[in-house]
Amino acid sequence: MTLIPLDRKANILEDAKERILKNHTLKQVAKTHDITKRTLNTWLMSLGDEYQELRQLCIDGMLAESFFGEPIEQAVVTVPAYFDDNQCSATKDACRIAEIKVARLVNEPTAALLAYIN
Repeated sequence: MTLIPLDRKANILEDAKERILKNHTLKQVAKTHDITKRTLNTWLMSLGDEYQELRQLCIDGMLAESFFGEPIEQAVVTVPAYFDDNQCSATKDACRIAEIKVARLVNEPTAALLAYIN
């Protein structure tokens, strides 16, 4: 394990926040700073409540990977039926940042119907 000075960690976190908002992936940010994606995830998890959405994205990715036991590369994502095009686009962007390819967006009532049929 490599120790990283606190000032460098703070600079990396600031850069990560800015680049993720510009639709860069966690993997791209980690590679730029020569750290692992897991380390970057851990640091992002330590941020305050003002970065809750960013933290939730990291949590969701880690939970999915631990549940399936392998990295998630592609998924069918459900969204609430009332989501407009901007919200659906933001959902796709969040998945791309988490390095998950969205095979399809399905609204929740349709997903419930498909689950019921199968």
